[in-house]
Amino acid sequence: MQVPSYEDLLSDALAKAPQDVDTREGSLLYTAVAPVCAELAQAYIQLDAALDLLFFDTSQGQALDRLATQWGIQRQTATAAVCKAIFKNTSGAPFSVPVGMRLGYNGIFYKVLEKLEDGVFSLECETTGTVGNQVSGVLLPVDYLDDFGSAQLDGLITAGLDEETDDSLRQRLEDRVRAPAFGGNIADYQDKVKSISGVGAVKVTPGPDGAGTVGLTILDDSFSPASSELVETVQAAADPGENGKGFAPIGHRVTVAAAVPKTVDLTATVTFQDGSQSDDMESAIRNAAEDYFLELRREWERSAKTVVRLSKVVMAILEIDGVLDAVSVTLNGTAANLEIAELEVPILGTLEITIS
Repeated sequence: MQVPSYEDLLSDALAKAPQDVDTREGSLLYTAVAPVCAELAQAYIQLDAALDLLFFDTSQGQALDRLATQWGIQRQTATAAVCKAIFKNTSGAPFSVPVGMRLGYNGIFYKVLEKLEDGVFSLECETTGTVGNQVSGVLLPVDYLDDFGSAQLDGLITAGLDEETDDSLRQRLEDRVRAPAFGGNIADYQDKVKSISGVGAVKVTPGPDGAGTVGLTILDDSFSPASSELVETVQAAADPGENGKGFAPIGHRVTVAAAVPKTVDLTATVTFQDGSQSDDMESAIRNAAEDYFLELRREWERSAKTVVRLSKVVMAILEIDGVLDAVSVTLNGTAANLEIAELEVPILGTLEITIS
């Protein structure tokens, strides 16, 4: 809709006055009409914004949530990371800590959930979201504990997720509207598989082993190749081997597998600014490359073929503070784009940085 400006509203209102009435600025009529036109202009702006909230391509926030609910879609809420930690006493032997004990690392706090084995416990991050996805680091106890020696993070058990963004929810809603899920079609499998806790993405392959067969290839909720436990969970939910027992339609034989990791070794000759620490810069380069690969894995579900673009890797390195130049960048030994098969995902392997 066209939103009239304050000036247009005021001009139109004054133009409707009788010709013998003074409409100049400061006149009685002008003074009475001007505030009303100002309020009308604001009302038109709010009405235009409200109109945008009615359509999912321009809606946002709670209005988008309500539109999605009409199609049976809920915004994914933020979840807390669950990590594994190794505890030792002052002598270096495995050490048991009480459930509920709080520890901190890098400004993030964790609470002990349960004992996994001697000296090994699961910890839940007190802050929801990806901020808790720490795979290594020295944990410091919040409270004093006799004979406590050390605590070390030792990987993720369940990755924490941020609240789903408007863009992501809008895309899922658009997919549902454009390709309704029903009767075992691709959209139906995608909906059901991604509703299983721990699944972040899935590719559906119709007929990989002939008529009536379906292949499901999955990533976990951190967009890494799924663990064998997650594969078994999805297999049991979809097709446990008894026809009609899973969510797969009768007559479908479903096989679930994890996406195949494609290791990408990266080499580069990099020029740093004076005063930059090489260890810190190499860590920053690794993080930049891993962020780019994660972006590719997030798009993997929608892509027929994944391409690791050399130019993107170079740009990711050049955007790091302290990097002046990057040359001789290679992916798996070749200075060219790297094409990856449909059911593979890129995982950063070795990183060799030569300082020039």
